[in-house]
Amino acid sequence: RALAALGHGSHANPVTLAEAQGYVTNNGWNRWQAVVDALKQQNPPTATPIPTDTPLPTNTPIPTDTPLPTNTPIPTATNTPVPTNTPLPTNTPVPTDTPAPTAYQVPQSLIDDIEGYITEQAPDSDHVKRWKRVLHAFGEDSHEDGPMGVSEAEGYRDRGWDRWIPVVEALKKLDGN
Repeated sequence: RALAALGHGSHANPVTLAEAQGYVTNNGWNRWQAVVDALKQQNPPTATPIPTDTPLPTNTPIPTDTPLPTNTPIPTATNTPVPTNTPLPTNTPVPTDTPAPTAYQVPQSLIDDIEGYITEQAPDSDHVKRWKRVLHAFGEDSHEDGPMGVSEAEGYRDRGWDRWIPVVEALKKLDGN
C-alpha cells in the first residue's frame, strides 16, 4: 500500500499521508517515517499568494458600532508574494552518500491467505481477532487491540502452527530484522 501511494505498484487502497503519520505517531512504527517523508515530498502543502498592492493598516481605532472589515488581504513583510506550489522534479537521483530507504512489501498472496483465515470462524472469535491484528501490522487494516508483534506471532509459530511461519518472516522484514 505504501509503494502504491508513492507510484511504485498498485493497490486498491494506497496508504495516505495521514495514515502513515498515524503509524509513526500513534503506534511508534518508526519504519513508516521514510514513507511519511516521501509522501510529504510528493504532495507538499500549497500556499495561496497574498496580494502586495494593499497598503499596510494603520492603528486607527474602529468604532464599535461599525462592522469589522472582512477578507482583507494581509501583505507580506517583504512585499513579495508567497511562492506557489512548485512541482517536484521527476527521476531525481538519490545522493550517493545516503542509502535509499527500502520498504518491504508484504506479498499479496500472504494477505489473501490471511483474509481467508479470517472467514474460518465467527467474527468475534480470538482466531479472527488475531488475524485482523496481523493485517493491522501489515498496514492493511486496523484493529482496536493494535497490531500483531513479531514475538507474539513467533509464539503461534512455535506451537507448530505452520501458517504462522510466513507471517513471522514478513513481520521481521517489516521491522527491518
